[in-house]
Formats: sequence, structure tokens, C-alpha cells
Amino acid sequence: MWYTRVFKDCHPTLAKCVDVLDGYKCECIVGYQGDGKTCKVTDECELGIHECHQLATCINTEKSYECSCKKGFEGNGFTCKDVDECASNQNDCGFNKDGIECVNTNGSYMCACREGFTGDGKTCTNIDECKTGAHDCVENAICTDREGNFSCKCTSGFSGNATEKCIDIDECSSSDGNKCPKNATCINNHGSYECRCKKGFDRDGFNCQDIDECLNKKACSSIANTRCKNTPGSFNCECNQGFEGDDPNKNCSGV
Repeated sequence: MWYTRVFKDCHPTLAKCVDVLDGYKCECIVGYQGDGKTCKVTDECELGIHECHQLATCINTEKSYECSCKKGFEGNGFTCKDVDECASNQNDCGFNKDGIECVNTNGSYMCACREGFTGDGKTCTNIDECKTGAHDCVENAICTDREGNFSCKCTSGFSGNATEKCIDIDECSSSDGNKCPKNATCINNHGSYECRCKKGFDRDGFNCQDIDECLNKKACSSIANTRCKNTPGSFNCECNQGFEGDDPNKNCSGV
């Protein structure tokens, strides 16, 4: 009679009676916890004795537990990894819409303005780097604004990559680099060049025409018995008929 009473102290279905040296003890069966007299389902989640991943949620069941990856993560619950909502197009940012881009975060994502745009990620407007000065074009270069970016180009008369240097082009170093006419000298300037007619020539339209110094009555007039003879870019003094001299530009004497 005593053993029957004692055995009834253990939970009738969720515990078992275990014989010990000085009597007995009640033990809850696997999946349950308690003193054996009262037993309840073991909550591995509450006790922290589960094997769910740190990015998973532990869900207690009647005899065990389940693991489920948290929102923004995927896996079997025992292993979880971040879901790239941007790569899988699981976002509402809109692909490159009006300068907006999707930025993946750990377990989620955010909408942000692409480089070259400004805004709150919902509305983005283009930044004009040329006006704000947020460009790296060098001196003697032209900045051109583009959608989300800008470009640099050396101005006419300069060469280079426009972000490191724009150096003066010496148009006079090559005949192909300038349009100076014959009988003109090319003079290089900063970013350009100019054409100057050589001595004895004068500009006539796009050419340098010979100056007829002999039209000037003073040419050779200081030397007696001479006449003026025009030459390309200059002139010579010649002795008149019946006169001669070693240097007509100095003197002519009678024959």
C-alpha cells in the first residue's frame, strides 16, 4: 500500500519513478522538465540550450524546438546568412531611378542617392559639380556637367588629360600646327599663336606680300647716280647706266 501511494506522487504520464538507495525519485521524461511530480514541456528557447543561429529565432514546440532565420536573413535556422535585397531585386528603390541606388545592409537595405546626386534616398537630384566647384578639372580646362558626373577637357590651344595638367601647345613647332602664310614668322602665345610678316613683307588678307621699297622715292636717293631695284623682302641699289662702283649701295662713279 505504501509503494502505491508513493508511486502516485510521480506524474502519471510525464514522469517515471526511479529506484534509489534510500527510496525513489521522480524524473520527468525526455522533453519535459520539473520535479517529476509536476512536469512541463522543456523550453530550450527560454533556457538558451538550443542550437539556433544567432541570427535565427528559436520557436518552442511540444517536445523540442524549431529555428527560423530572422527577417532579412535566409537559411535553415541553424545557419543563416544575409539576404542581399539589392542583388535579388527585393527592394523598392528602383534600379538607378532618378539617381537612386539600393545599398544592402546586414539584414535589410536602404535607398540612397548615387554618387553625383543629392537627396534623401527617395528623391535625388543631380549635382552640378562644375557650378559647385566639386570637380578636379585643372587650369586651362573646361568642366562639363553630366548626369551624375562631369567631364574635363583642355581648352583650345592646350593638351593633357585635363585632371592633372593642360599644357600649352606650341603650334609653331610644326608647320602642320599653324596656318601662318609663306614669308611669315609663327610666334607661340599662351594657348594660341600669331603670324607676323617677315621684314620686307606686309599682310594682304591671309598672305604676306612683298613690299616694293622702290615705290618709296627715298630708296637709294641718298646715293648719287643709282636706281632702286626691288627684291623679295628687300631692295638693292644699282648704278645708273654709265656709272659703276664696287658697292652701289655706297657709291657709283662715272665710267
